[in-house]
Amino acid sequence: MVPPPESTCVRVPARVGLVGNPSDGYGGAVLAAVVDAWCATVSVTPIGDGVRIRSDDVGTIELALADAATGPISTDRFGDHALVVAAVRSLRMHLGDVLTPVEIEWSCTIPRSVGLAGSSAIAVGVIEAVAASRGFPLEPRLVGALALEAERVWLGIAAGWQDRMVQAHRGAVLVDAAAMDDLAGRAAPMVQPVRDLDVEVMVGWLPHDSEDSGRYHDALRRRADRPGFADGMVELAALARRAAACAAARDRVGLGELVDASWQVRCRAAPLRSSHARLVEAVRAAGVPATSPGSGGSVVALPGDRGAREAAVAALEALGAHVVVTRLR
Repeated sequence: MVPPPESTCVRVPARVGLVGNPSDGYGGAVLAAVVDAWCATVSVTPIGDGVRIRSDDVGTIELALADAATGPISTDRFGDHALVVAAVRSLRMHLGDVLTPVEIEWSCTIPRSVGLAGSSAIAVGVIEAVAASRGFPLEPRLVGALALEAERVWLGIAAGWQDRMVQAHRGAVLVDAAAMDDLAGRAAPMVQPVRDLDVEVMVGWLPHDSEDSGRYHDALRRRADRPGFADGMVELAALARRAAACAAARDRVGLGELVDASWQVRCRAAPLRSSHARLVEAVRAAGVPATSPGSGGSVVALPGDRGAREAAVAALEALGAHVVVTRLR
């Protein structure tokens, strides 16, 4: 066991899916990366008694250790801190009865409910920070599996592997759920890092058109037995594996083509609502490869040059979208 530090702070960046989404939830594969433009930050500090969870945005709650470790978890009971409590619960179930009095302070600058993985960033950050504060640093795939468990099991949110695995690894990865491992009794997909992915992207989003990602994934599961769905997931996974090879070879043109191809398959097999799809189509109409980076409400585009970037920015701003130009890693 590593001696615990006095205080622990972790930073978890936003995620953008590039190719294959959402096949990771159906035994497929996704190529995704992180962007440092936004992040969740979690700090954990030992205190004398109980569990204190605080955020400048949503206030502070004080819990007895037993309340954090047992009982139902809901927003009615814990408000916006429910995800933090669920992450602590998931970690406790893995480590056993080692939860000690702590203060957990969290914040998140990732645009909310537009498909950039803000919730999973918070869950990953809490699990990493609390585990490290107890002297139990965890392997990234286990962090991702516990974060998914926090949302699925304790909060009942429909979700897939992509977000948590990408964010736990802090970089571009191929998440391949066709090959699963057992990690301390929990299933986890294979994760293949893509080194030195240095690609300029644009991310645009509509803050007034957000939607809880669980709604999209709930609806998607109801489509799973429809004709063409399974074939679409297989096709998306194959595109993701090809895209990982392009990214590793620094073939940006090939990567852009596969981003575009993935979007077209997704529109057929797992469509987004029309207002979210419109963001992507506006950028594609400007001649720039683009897709939805998550469950909807935002777009990620790969402009090849300054002219393409300016055309795509103009198309998005015409729709009232906010736009950030950044780099993937």
